[in-house]
Amino acid sequence: MGSQMLTKPARRISRNSIMSKNLEARHQFIAVCVSLLLFVTVPSCRVNTPVSKDNKDERERAVSALDEMYDKYLSGTPTEARSNMLSAISLMHSNCARIPELQGALRIGYERLSLLERKVGNEALSRVYFEKSRYWLIYEDEQIGRKPEVIISDLDSFTRDESDKEVIKWDNTVTKGVGPAYLKQIR
Repeated sequence: MGSQMLTKPARRISRNSIMSKNLEARHQFIAVCVSLLLFVTVPSCRVNTPVSKDNKDERERAVSALDEMYDKYLSGTPTEARSNMLSAISLMHSNCARIPELQGALRIGYERLSLLERKVGNEALSRVYFEKSRYWLIYEDEQIGRKPEVIISDLDSFTRDESDKEVIKWDNTVTKGVGPAYLKQIR
């Protein structure tokens, strides 16, 4: 199945169509790179440190566990979806020092929680998760060397509605148009 959890859709900024296309292409490129990094030999946190078989095995176990949690998120009730996404985020946080690529999925994980909490009426918690997703978006942008002015400009125009649309689009793509089960249960 590959890692559905760790690849993420492109974020769209509606303010300027040229800027939007460039950002979308950049984010698609980042998503592809993160996915590829999970399945090829890459150094861990230390530069020039060879990846051991144990580290590759650890990555494969983490990806497998995340895929399982993501599948349960997609097929579960709101409570099950929340529990599995929180578990996935916890796994990513606790392993990102040994498997740095896991950080790339934290943003979309928090966006998914933001949408879920918004749909079940927990506005404050939804907002907290949205702000956490924005933090990881800043982190990603800093890692690729974007200027602070550009990061903030893009961030100022990125709304929870856009975040929700991104999550729904991605989850619908993964489920071939079905979407997360919890959305149907709370409508």
